[in-house]
Amino acid sequence: MSAVEVIANREHAAVTGSHRVDGGTVSSRNARLQAFWARTKGGACGQCDRPLTPNEAVYWGKVPVGGWGRWAFTVLGACCAQAERFPAWYRSPRACEGCGRPVHPGRQSRATHVLCSEHCGYVVRYRRRPDREPIDCAVCGERLDARRADTRYCSDACRMVAYRARKAATA
Repeated sequence: MSAVEVIANREHAAVTGSHRVDGGTVSSRNARLQAFWARTKGGACGQCDRPLTPNEAVYWGKVPVGGWGRWAFTVLGACCAQAERFPAWYRSPRACEGCGRPVHPGRQSRATHVLCSEHCGYVVRYRRRPDREPIDCAVCGERLDARRADTRYCSDACRMVAYRARKAATA
């Protein structure tokens, strides 16, 4: 897509509330959903919805999602990340901390982690979570795997029994 086609695409989006992708037209609602799912899962380009291979480099960038001035920040494949739209301030690719895919972070480069999708962000946060020792429920004594550091009860029923006991002790 040349710079002239990009400008024509933006003008078309301003007038009709939709934008063209490879000769077709995508409604603004579908474009927003497409950009959202690409950013969330990272499996497809956020503009043309082309499936991305696991080792294909991805670019973080904005795409028009209908109307003048409506943009979504999403993951783009090399198919939609042309040099006209993504100039020299793009740094060399770095590996995603979740899956190892090459990522051109763009203006997102101030972020703490380099990620290719929100899903990889969940993976990275889960990896950093410390493994906790199994504990005993404070009410019934059942053994449980604590998801949080402040977990004390195995169920809502045990939590309510403890609450009612505390409430009765103060009254």
